[in-house]
Amino acid sequence: MKKAKLSIINLILITFTTIMLIAGLIIGVLVFSNWFDFADDTLTEISTRFDRDVYSIVEFYMENHWTGSMEDWEGLSNHLDLMVKDRNSMAVLVDKNTGELIANSINMDNQLTFGNGTSRPILIGDMGYPALTKAYNSYKDSNLKTHKLTNINSTFYIKISEYKDKGFEWLIITAIPDSQVTTTINETILFTILSVVAAMGLAIIVYYALIRKLTKPLYNLVVITERFAGGDFSLRVPVFRYDEIGLLTRAFNSMADTIYGLVNHLEDKVKERTLELEKANEDLEDNRNHLRLILDSTAEGIYGLDLEGNCTFCNNSVLDLLGYEDEDELIGKQMHYTIHHSRRDGSRMELEECKILKAIKDGTQVHVDDEVFWKKDGTYIDVEYRVYPQIKDDVVVGGVVSFMDITETKEAQEKIHYLSTHDPVTGLYNRQFIESEIKRIDMDINLPISIIFGDVNGLKLLNDIYGHDKGDELLRKTSEVLKKATRLDDIVARIGGDEFIIILKRTDREGARSLIKRIKSLISSERISGIKGSIALGTDTKSSPDQDIKAVINKAEEEMYSVKTLESKVAYTGMLDDIMEALFERSPREKRHSENVSRISGQIAKAMGLSEEVIKRIEDIGYYHDIGKIILDKDILNKMGRLDSKEQEEMERHTLIGYRILNLFNQTLDMAEVVLCHHESWDGSGYPKGLRAREIPLYSRIIAVAEGYDAMTNRVDDSGLEPHKALDEIKSLSGTRYDPEVVEAFLTLRDKKEA
Repeated sequence: MKKAKLSIINLILITFTTIMLIAGLIIGVLVFSNWFDFADDTLTEISTRFDRDVYSIVEFYMENHWTGSMEDWEGLSNHLDLMVKDRNSMAVLVDKNTGELIANSINMDNQLTFGNGTSRPILIGDMGYPALTKAYNSYKDSNLKTHKLTNINSTFYIKISEYKDKGFEWLIITAIPDSQVTTTINETILFTILSVVAAMGLAIIVYYALIRKLTKPLYNLVVITERFAGGDFSLRVPVFRYDEIGLLTRAFNSMADTIYGLVNHLEDKVKERTLELEKANEDLEDNRNHLRLILDSTAEGIYGLDLEGNCTFCNNSVLDLLGYEDEDELIGKQMHYTIHHSRRDGSRMELEECKILKAIKDGTQVHVDDEVFWKKDGTYIDVEYRVYPQIKDDVVVGGVVSFMDITETKEAQEKIHYLSTHDPVTGLYNRQFIESEIKRIDMDINLPISIIFGDVNGLKLLNDIYGHDKGDELLRKTSEVLKKATRLDDIVARIGGDEFIIILKRTDREGARSLIKRIKSLISSERISGIKGSIALGTDTKSSPDQDIKAVINKAEEEMYSVKTLESKVAYTGMLDDIMEALFERSPREKRHSENVSRISGQIAKAMGLSEEVIKRIEDIGYYHDIGKIILDKDILNKMGRLDSKEQEEMERHTLIGYRILNLFNQTLDMAEVVLCHHESWDGSGYPKGLRAREIPLYSRIIAVAEGYDAMTNRVDDSGLEPHKALDEIKSLSGTRYDPEVVEAFLTLRDKKEA
């Protein structure tokens, strides 16, 4: 065997070293270049996102917290400070024209105070950040909004945005140091270079030693190969190791076996190869089935398209979501015309407008969440879909579409939006909507703009008597009247507990006054639990552009309160009469009872020598003393005989309810305590407080005797006592149930009548 002129060991070593050096150099250049490009792109993206975040914070603060007070400047700086707290960045707000500092995130005062006590605003050049000053000046000169500038030992990525609102012209300047990214990258690069150099040196040394040892078996391989080539097919090379040379040796031996087998056992080899191919086909089919199982296990619908938009495959979720029974109904069909042909409103979507086909044609990915897919039954579902082009050998051959049904999510979003702008009780617009809508309406084209401010009467009364369900019914009735009385383009809203507002575009004062009359007429015909509806309304009109719409609203509100004050006595008296009429309709005997107690109470008061004014007041209280019975069930009101314990407990609530009703009106405040205590007993056994003797108001003691006598003598079933027996009963209860002095006056009164 001839000796090689060039040692394979040296050749391999030189080649290995050269490749490693070239590869390391190329990879290093590419990686480090990409790292620095990545750092620059990352910092630019971070700077842009940070600038948007700071702008949003300023905009949010100005819209929701700004009042113009001095505390607002500090509050704005605090918001900026919180914004950049963990970002190792800074945000500065300066006046666009003067460069005066408005707010900042670095805890710097906005005023520069001198030793003599004088002060002036700090300018951007006073802050000690040359990069910020240079960026500001550059923006002023050339309107350049993005900068990469060196500030002392750091490089800053600076963004400048304009903010205009409430008469201010500000510049929002954000700065992010490049050290956020480049410090780590520089450290990584240095460590990588040192590691690579050390590894390469060690690899060359080890590689040289191993090559010398590992290539020795090559000699045996060459000898056997020459003899094998000479025709001795029985020779095989001994395998000493299982490295590359060992693999080469085994490959030679395998080749030798193969050649030997082909020569001696060709038929057996053909059969064996056939079995291997069959096994490979079975494995391929198993893989396909496994892939299909994965696709059918996903909740997302997934289907494939060719370049013409025809369906090539679909999973079970596609069938379930779109209402199909078998994939054969979709395979080969043009999917745009099958499921994507129209928009939500039914308008046609042409093939050229289809984002799915356009994405496949352009070889780009697309994400869409505002379109619909049409089901087999003709209904649609809101979907969020993604398109992924299929690329083979740099050529687009089709695409894959995955989608989810987001109908419920869309409905929830729409519901949240509705609740944010509408009152949940009446369905009218709410205060939040009005505050934003009034800005849109306040335009010269809509003049004159009339505002009607309303406050519905009786809401608290219904809430206290019947509960909030009846109060809500009053609000809904009122809203129905307001919508019925107004035009389609008029804006009606509930902006408070019992307050409503109507905005009338292109409506003068006379038109607004006419609408008020119509509303009052309509609402007076409505009744809630017997109480007639009423509302106080005030109006004002913006007739010229220089009028402030907020001042117009305030004036309409002031007029409403004036009207409410003037009408309050009539309105409240009417409500009391409505309650009593409703009570009398449910129980006619309560009407007789109220009239009798009023008359008898006045007679007792007169017998006790009280003044005419007091007598009249006691008669009024006697008439209203059982107004709280309005809450009682009709069966309890009209029951003959004794009440059971549960009914009695319900009956005893009427004094408290009467107290709450009369407490609502200024005209009846003095009646409330009397009505509350008219079932108290002289000996303290009464209700609701268990008062005794003179702890009980005098008027209550008088009404108690009058009510007791009437209850004994005037019953619907004619089972009442004779007057003289009732007097004996009243007398027997003197000092226990009744005040002895009141009883004595009553008995004297009856004696005089009999005489």
